Amino acid sequence: MFGLVILCLGSGTLTFPYIFYENGLFFGVLLIVTGAVISVYTGWLVVKCAEYCEATRYEDIALKLYGPKMSRFTSVMILLTMLGFVIAYTVLLKSLLPQ
Repeated sequence: MFGLVILCLGSGTLTFPYIFYENGLFFGVLLIVTGAVISVYTGWLVVKCAEYCEATRYEDIALKLYGPKMSRFTSVMILLTMLGFVIAYTVLLKSLLPQ
């Protein structure tokens, strides 16, 4: 969980200036606040599901609610998400470094 949060916060922090550059001050703030509200709500839903299932991992929640196939699917999706973050950081680093 903390690994996903750190990855999301890192990439989100890097995109803040770009949000304002592309959308202006008012609409940029509106987009960021909307994203924050959605993030808090979905985080709250994950916590409620974890409490209901007495689980500590996403895979455990999926196993309890949907069965073993969804638990494996959740594991693969988390792996792909982390791989995507690594690829995105690599592309960003390549574009930011001087030739």
